[in-house]
Amino acid sequence: MTTNQQTHQPEEREIKGAANICRIVHELWERAEPGLSEKELEWFAGCSGYAEVFMGWLSDTVEKIGCYIAADKDLGGYDDKSAVYDLLFFLAESARCAKAMTMVSRNAETSLRYRHLEEPA
Repeated sequence: MTTNQQTHQPEEREIKGAANICRIVHELWERAEPGLSEKELEWFAGCSGYAEVFMGWLSDTVEKIGCYIAADKDLGGYDDKSAVYDLLFFLAESARCAKAMTMVSRNAETSLRYRHLEEPA
């Protein structure tokens, strides 16, 4: 490399908040979105359908666990405190996953609209 060539250094941005799937996806989206093509944005905009399916699976699973525990005098093995909080943390993170997919889809739709508004008539 010659002395007058410059290397592109990405702008360093602080990441705030605890790491969870929603925060991770949000931070990645904020960095990636400006470089996405229209076709890529359309693909991301379509992920809301998967988020709906995912939330259906999650609600079915929670309901089945609730029914299983309700029918079992021993709480279906969930009388151990660590089993309960592990399950609840997993369910919370699963809901965050669907939220993150919905956020990406909504933001992609918004980006597509703004890009079309910015196009010359």
